[in-house]
Amino acid sequence: MEHLDLQGTREEAIIQILRSIPIATQKDVTRELVLNGYPVGGLKRMLLKYPFLGRVCNERGLIQQITLLEEEADRYLTKLRVPVVELDSVTLVDDSSSLAYARHIITGLDTIAVDCEGEDLGETGQLCLVQIGCENNQFLFDMLDSNPVKAEITLLLKEWFEDEKKIKVFHDCKQDSSALYHQYNIRLRGVLDTQVMYTYTGTNRKKSISFSKLCEKYGLEGNPYKRQVQPCFQLKRPYWRTRPLTPLMKMYAAHDVISLVPLSRTMLSEIDKSRVEEMNDAIDANVMHFEELVAKAKVPKEIPVVVTKTNPVIVSEFNPVVVPQSNPVITETVLIQQCTEPIVVDEIDQLLDLMPEEIRDYINGLPADFSVEEIVEIAMDVHRPYEVFYYRGKRMSFGKVTFEHINHVAEQLEFGGDNRSGIDGTLHRISSMKNRGGEINGLTLRVGRAVMNIADRLSDITDKTESILLLGHPGTGKTTIMRDIARVMSEKDRVMIVDTSCEIGGFGDTPHQAIGKARRMQVPDIRMQQEVMIQAVQNHTPDVIVIDEIGTSKEVFTARTIAQRGVVLCASAHGNMQSIMKNPILCNLLGGVETVIIGDAAALQHDNKKVHTQMKDTPIFENIIELSKEDLNSWKVYRDISSVVKKILAGKSYQYELRSFDPETSVMTKRIETVDPLAPQIQ
Repeated sequence: MEHLDLQGTREEAIIQILRSIPIATQKDVTRELVLNGYPVGGLKRMLLKYPFLGRVCNERGLIQQITLLEEEADRYLTKLRVPVVELDSVTLVDDSSSLAYARHIITGLDTIAVDCEGEDLGETGQLCLVQIGCENNQFLFDMLDSNPVKAEITLLLKEWFEDEKKIKVFHDCKQDSSALYHQYNIRLRGVLDTQVMYTYTGTNRKKSISFSKLCEKYGLEGNPYKRQVQPCFQLKRPYWRTRPLTPLMKMYAAHDVISLVPLSRTMLSEIDKSRVEEMNDAIDANVMHFEELVAKAKVPKEIPVVVTKTNPVIVSEFNPVVVPQSNPVITETVLIQQCTEPIVVDEIDQLLDLMPEEIRDYINGLPADFSVEEIVEIAMDVHRPYEVFYYRGKRMSFGKVTFEHINHVAEQLEFGGDNRSGIDGTLHRISSMKNRGGEINGLTLRVGRAVMNIADRLSDITDKTESILLLGHPGTGKTTIMRDIARVMSEKDRVMIVDTSCEIGGFGDTPHQAIGKARRMQVPDIRMQQEVMIQAVQNHTPDVIVIDEIGTSKEVFTARTIAQRGVVLCASAHGNMQSIMKNPILCNLLGGVETVIIGDAAALQHDNKKVHTQMKDTPIFENIIELSKEDLNSWKVYRDISSVVKKILAGKSYQYELRSFDPETSVMTKRIETVDPLAPQIQ
């Protein structure tokens, strides 16, 4: 039986039309509609929702363009619609009889195909539909509260999905796994993920591929209704919460699981047996929710035995050994500490999903030297090539950015007054640039990553809840470390994050899980940061305040006020120890510097110098961590800041602790280094 689906509307068709017609026409039509409010019904409302700002055309040309657009939309909509053929094998599970039938068919199967549909699917979105497919049947489990058998469905899914012997085949299960765990406490076990499997077939190195392209590659039927349903998602309306399900929705959902099992069998035959274990580990990482990743990383490792070449003494954890040095400038005390293995959560797929499909596929298909896991930033400037920046200074360019590419990304985002946006539930940041007409002509997509357990290298400081100032230039990982410090301290203290640019807690109302139990206050305007800092202390009684960046005199003054009230402060600033000491504003974080004229008697104690530089106040912070771009795994830790600053000002030798982390073994080496400014430099 054939049906023509009624979900497609003229508005959705016009979205497609606007993307295919010349950009000048888009700008002219939309700009005039926005400014003059012509009564063009649904077309006007749709264009107001998706504005392409540009030049204004004259009234006669505008009316003509609207008429042409509406006529073309009707023709396009007719072409877009594909006859929906309902399959007898598809069963909607929304009552007792259909549930009993599904249980009878699925319970005895060894392998099933699974997919999920929902609104903003993931930890905080809503799971609306779970599809399970086998050779001759496809079941659609309605997960809305209106379903009278939802409770029974949940118990049955938990039984199947947590059974390690029953293989569940997904395509990119990350968001599905997150939704099932956080909303229904279902932990996926026994999973095959065809997207991950594709990475291990032959010599292929792509990290991401769409389900449709994967089916096409293996000669299987993909989802013929994807093109028809896609515009409904772009309207950002609750599509999968619509009930009753239309024939198109049912068939779209069913076709997402029809080919998964035969696809996985074909792919398994192509994977080298020596790589199966590695592939399974990669799938487990894709399946695991956040809490499991952290728990897995906390499994203690055996502390290695280290033998120095010059002095064969066994060095164990917290057993200091003095190592003689020929260099008179530096003396060392070596200390070995086993740290918890770091876990990187980058969610980069969600950032790449904003890009046009052909651009996303190109980036995913680059050689291993340009892995998506190492992307730092993507720059898009209209009429110029794409620029992709990687760790260790690598970069590459390709293609040419068009206004259509810019609009494709911008339409999916909402930019604030600071021209910044993000993706709900992630740490990514997207910043826009505009031309003189107010039209977005450039985007910077910054990858946000959480590195869990990185603060374990500061456990002696965080365990005592001491104040910390992180110093470093852009790109040294200050925000990443600060985020994990907040997470660790929130396990035992009340931590409040003042999140000026949403870089610590992520974009959206729900903070990113990487901050743990910490709370966060968003700052509507960067100029209000110091006001929000005071509000955090006065209104929410925190033990610890976390601020990503301090840079103005008002913020420095507010930081001192907070510290004087007994609240522990953790913050970051741009620069290093030497540059901060010379900065007339930021030096006050370390107590401040003042020049005084002293009397003759006092001058005798200062080499007869009557002009003396001294610290004018107590430092705000107990510890300073200095980071370097040259070596991201080596941190300089300054303790007893008051003593260090006084010695630097007096030209005397001072000490810091150099903490070097080995990412291969998760072992950290601590060295106490003494800097003597009067000692001769070794060339």
